Amino acid sequence: MKNEHYSIQYTKSNIFREITYNKKVVGFVTLDPVIMEDNIKYTLTEAYIIPEYRGHNLLYELIEEHQNIAEIIFSIKSPNTSLMKVLLKNNLATNISDTIIFSTVHLDTEIGNIYTNKNLKKLYKIKINTEFNEGIVTSHYYTLETDSILFNDTEKIVAKHEDIPFISTPRSDDIRENKLRPKLKKLKQEDLTAMMFNAIANYEKVEEFMKE
Repeated sequence: MKNEHYSIQYTKSNIFREITYNKKVVGFVTLDPVIMEDNIKYTLTEAYIIPEYRGHNLLYELIEEHQNIAEIIFSIKSPNTSLMKVLLKNNLATNISDTIIFSTVHLDTEIGNIYTNKNLKKLYKIKINTEFNEGIVTSHYYTLETDSILFNDTEKIVAKHEDIPFISTPRSDDIRENKLRPKLKKLKQEDLTAMMFNAIANYEKVEEFMKE
């Protein structure tokens, strides 16, 4: 993990589960279950597999295990690009444009993890990272421009006005590996709007994918 600069972002998850292959521990996941009115939501918060064992669909098997139970809603919190590749490989997500991925798996982030900078903070009615850090927002879109979940704040959860898009803060390993920091610092509202327009403009591809 240190050699790959993998950083654990969520240290307070309720379930720690080993990933095994041929009776050997080759990785781990952490999960947070939440009991809801009609079902249980399981959120994958961290996932790591030793590099030489990553071609065996071990993460997909875990996701499929939860997806196949009717009473369970499965989600991934702030996924990195590696996890999105797992979803793409196993037909749980699809590229609807060069930079936008649609996922059938719920993609979550905490409100306190919404990305902000000096250009974007004026769009929000709360101080990001200081208020409501435990509130969760969910999307099905992921942008490869910033390796982030992409949302449209139609209910004005954090935005001052309707339909202002926002993104989650990328995982630290993606920021470092993909050299995202300069791009993130320069992001403006028009950049986020263009990302969301790209997603909406390709919604027909979402419909086609869901019919398959």
